[in-house]
Amino acid sequence: MNLPTASNLPRVMKCPASQVLPQSPDVTSRAASEGHARHKRIADVLTGRAPKDSIPWPVHEILGIEDGDTVAVERAWRLHVSTGRVEWLGDELDRAYPPHVVPEYEIDGTADAVVYKADGTRVLADWKGRGGADAVRANWQLRTLALMAVADIVAVVPLDGDEYGIDATELSANDHAATEATLRDLPRRLVAIDERRALGPLGRGNV
Repeated sequence: MNLPTASNLPRVMKCPASQVLPQSPDVTSRAASEGHARHKRIADVLTGRAPKDSIPWPVHEILGIEDGDTVAVERAWRLHVSTGRVEWLGDELDRAYPPHVVPEYEIDGTADAVVYKADGTRVLADWKGRGGADAVRANWQLRTLALMAVADIVAVVPLDGDEYGIDATELSANDHAATEATLRDLPRRLVAIDERRALGPLGRGNV
């Protein structure tokens, strides 16, 4: 039973049975394509491949990037939930993750950006379109990415046209430990659901 990627964790945490049921092919929506293009433009600015004024959002100011800070864009990791080990996979992989070794215990995820502050603080940034996102502690994608990055702060930045906002949440070692413990138990939960599915249709009482 393969584990989901970090981006699919919110769905799986709300309905674990969705991970064991037959999966439909991914269909790229217009909104998703626009979001991908927006992320690419921001990445180009943060890496210096494009000038700051090529986008309407002052991303350096939003994230408080200063001289001496280091920025990584589209940073990807693999979390081995059984051991808690995190493996850096690379940057700007466009979600083309390498093959899994033990897929039933591995979660891949990509952060939009990570700011490594000169003082040692790590800020994980997540760009959101209209509608924003759940609060960080209620969003399993962001919680998992924060665990992978060992982030001190998660900055959710909703972008709407030329407008933007920021919702910064500080996370502690206890927050990361709680996330790790829940994810460690996920393979067992999915196997149990799959075994019940083999016995008959899954109803609400089985998820």
